[in-house]
Order: sequence, then C-alpha cells, then structure tokens
Amino acid sequence: MGASLRSRWIGLALLAAMLLIWQLAMRFEHPNFLMGPLEIARHFGEALRSGELLPHIGASLVRSLPGFIIGSLVGVVLGLLAGFARSLDQLLSPPVFLSYPVPKIVFLPIVMLWLGIGDLSKIVVISLACFYPCFINAYYGARGTSTIMVWSGLNMGARRSQIFRKVVVPSALPLVFAGLRVSLALSFILLFSTEMINARSGLGFLIRQSESSLRFDLMYVAIVAVAALGYAGVSSRGSRRPAGELTLARPGLHRPAGGPPGDRDPRLGSDGAKRTVEPAHRSIRRANRLPALAAGDPT
Repeated sequence: MGASLRSRWIGLALLAAMLLIWQLAMRFEHPNFLMGPLEIARHFGEALRSGELLPHIGASLVRSLPGFIIGSLVGVVLGLLAGFARSLDQLLSPPVFLSYPVPKIVFLPIVMLWLGIGDLSKIVVISLACFYPCFINAYYGARGTSTIMVWSGLNMGARRSQIFRKVVVPSALPLVFAGLRVSLALSFILLFSTEMINARSGLGFLIRQSESSLRFDLMYVAIVAVAALGYAGVSSRGSRRPAGELTLARPGLHRPAGGPPGDRDPRLGSDGAKRTVEPAHRSIRRANRLPALAAGDPT
C-alpha cells in the first residue's frame, strides 16, 4: 500500500512539474495558437458556465456508451463460449484473429454506405472496435482455466453448463475486466475519429469546427474534455490493479502445508514443478471419454 501511494504521489509530482514548465515557457515569445495551462483552465471554466461544452459532451457519450456496451457484451459472451467449446473455437477464432489487425476506422465509409451518415454508423464502428479486445481477453481467460478446477467439478458430478458458469467464467473474469478497460479507451478513441466525419455535434466535431474557425481556446477546451472523459472511464480505483493481481478464492482445492488456502499456484505440484494446464474444453472432452476407456473401448 505504501509503495502504491508513493508511486501515485510521484506521478502527480511529475504531472505538476510538466504543467509548471509548460506555463513558464509561455512567458517567452510564442505563436498565438499556443496557450498555457492556466489560460486553458480559465477557458474551460467559461465554456462550462456558458453551457457551450455540455451539449457536445452529452452527444459524444450518447454515441460512445451504446457502442461500448454492445461490442463488449457480444465480445465477452462469444469469447467465453469459444474458449470453452471447441466447435465454436474453430468457427469464430480464425475470422476474429485474421481481421483483428485491421484498423476499425477503415470500416466507417463502408458502414456509412449501408447505414447512412447518422449516429447508427458511428455506434456500429465503435462496437466493432470494442468487440475484439473483449473477445480475445475472454477467449484466453476461458482457455486458461485450471485443469484441477475442471476435473474437480466433473468428479463432483457437475454438468458442462455448471462447469462453464461456476468454474470457467469466474476464472476468466480478471482477463475479461482487463479487456473491458481496453475497450472503453478504444470507444473514446474511435468516437472522436468518427465525429470528425459528417457529424454536427460531439467533442470531435467541436475540435474540427474550432480549428476551422480559429477558435483555439475552444479547441483546447474540447481536447481537455476528451482527456477528462477518458481518464474518468479507465482509471477508477478498482481498475487500477493489473489483471494478474486479481485472484479468486478457491477454498479447499489447493491448500499448501502451513499456509492459508488459495495462496499457491494450482499449476505447481507438491515438488514445486510446474504442470501443464489444459484448456477447459480439452479437460471436459477427456473426462467424457473415461467411461468408454474403462469399458475397453479405444475410441
């Protein structure tokens, strides 16, 4: 806790030092379109009081949040199912991983031809951008489920649906939340890119319009609003912890001698050697073959 608090104070000190250097640099001769932090803060307050900024913030959120919710929900559900079921893995993984490197903003002209230049096309492109991180993180989270957990559930008579709900999904949650955090940031990035094309409101539109009309004060205000929205979305207290530090309690399944349950990696044997962890769907398929093998059926 002390190290985390110290790191936060160091980060704040570096930010304050950068702003101070920026403000001091404004004392020298500079172009008119450059403004110092104090001047930008003053214009930001004026834009809030006059009501010039709030309608554009609302328009941006109306486009960003539905796209984030739709894309993330579809990505998480399909990613978990693909990581659990081999048939869905073979069906979904090749097209998803093949199209993942393509920048999603290039689909905007195509989507506009299909859906028009309104908000729907922008929401669809944002949903597409949010889908990929959530799918990939949920997919690898499900595939990384401990074999011990799957076999323990099967030995206790759990069905496949119960294994999915009570073992695979909780085990994948750390990576799922990491994917949601990345998707939220991408939703804002794609939002402002799409709003600069055929939009009549929103922060992206405000930046482009202010630059065209030489309203540099309003342009800086819109950029600060973009940064504030992005920071508020991806840096809550709970989401600051790295995904690897999130642990789920699994009492009684791997209790090391002389220590509390859950503080030992289930992939480590009693001798400390690391065991190979199979994906969940392989463990379930192997368990389903046990009755046939016991009866002498080689298939």
